[in-house]
Amino acid sequence: LILVLLSLNLFLNWRVAFWAAVGLPVSFMGAFLVMWMLGATINLISLFGLIIVLGIIVDDAIVIGENIYRHIEEGMPPLRAAVVGAEEVMWPVTIAVLTTIAAFAPLFFVKGQIGDFMSQLPMVVLAALSISLVEALIILPAHLAHLPIKQQASASAKPPRFRRLKLFREGMLHGFLPGCYERLLRFALRWRYVTIAIAVSTLIMSYGLFAGEVVERVFVQKMDSETIICALEMPVGSTGEGVRTRLKTLSNLAVSMPEVSNVQMFVARQYDIAGAGSMGMNDQSHLGQLVIELHAADVREKRNHRSSEALLTVLRDASRKLPGVNSITWDAMHGGPGGKAIHIRVTGAGFEELLTVVEKLKTELKGYEGVFDLDDDFDKGKREVQLRLRESARPTGITVGMLGNYVRSAMYGREARRITRNRE
Repeated sequence: LILVLLSLNLFLNWRVAFWAAVGLPVSFMGAFLVMWMLGATINLISLFGLIIVLGIIVDDAIVIGENIYRHIEEGMPPLRAAVVGAEEVMWPVTIAVLTTIAAFAPLFFVKGQIGDFMSQLPMVVLAALSISLVEALIILPAHLAHLPIKQQASASAKPPRFRRLKLFREGMLHGFLPGCYERLLRFALRWRYVTIAIAVSTLIMSYGLFAGEVVERVFVQKMDSETIICALEMPVGSTGEGVRTRLKTLSNLAVSMPEVSNVQMFVARQYDIAGAGSMGMNDQSHLGQLVIELHAADVREKRNHRSSEALLTVLRDASRKLPGVNSITWDAMHGGPGGKAIHIRVTGAGFEELLTVVEKLKTELKGYEGVFDLDDDFDKGKREVQLRLRESARPTGITVGMLGNYVRSAMYGREARRITRNRE
């Protein structure tokens, strides 16, 4: 607020600058009220939205305040100048604010976890801009209506020590800067085709920087992570010992790396650590999980150690050699929304047809550079034999449960008799 006030004082009358700057806390308080009504909180995203509108909020107040002050300088009574000055620029200022609101409004329609995060941003921006527009059109002219008229303002001269600063500012605003602007404007109007050509060529050059990836595109920037998570899945029915053996192989590899500080292993259990949105804990014998803690990013940078992405590449290559594994996925914990980068849901009438479509999708996605850890949520179990009774067996009194018990006894044996000896 202080920096905005100092900046406005360099170019505006100090009274106009003060009342224009007052619109900043008023707009923020109004935005806080709207946030409270809609259940929003002060967090990283909402604060970022307030920073975005910090310089936009005072724009409409500057335009309206300066136009009112212009009429006062021309001799119009302050009350009349407040009404006329605000009415003259009311629609241009309103349209300017509405175009900014229209630029942020589409963020309301982003779906998924990214949408949950980003919805706070347009809410804060729209609330602050709307309140600032109301403040600039209604409250600001009411304050500027009490400005002194031109004769009174000149009579109340500033002290001598401020006179030189005032003369310098007025010389810059009314002499040097308008002169430079006029010469530039006359040149642009005289050479209008050259001006248009320069504008179009600048636009083409900026598009070339973007299309040629000189300016990179990063949606959610990934920082160097300090936690790597491995989720292992074997065929349904696999024993915990088999899961432990394969996790131990990966754990030994991770412990041998100088970048790793700690490795934690979960057998027959997986936790939703990365926040993918599934259940918090999953206990099944064919599942396993590794949580690998790395040294701090700045410590690894000083020691010229590998980044988390480089370690992930090494660990992925090693995990591909493990036998008897349905799927194994690696993930590094980063800030921002969790979950997979690409998530496709397939529905259909026939289950076999779904499996065929999923395999075709996975084959297609493998062709894209940067795609890894492809997996589906179909759990393949071990081979099984399904037994059914013949129709001729039912009159004999044999049931499916009896048949199952006989087969189980043949596979695993059966306790025939229990004999007590010395209380044992």
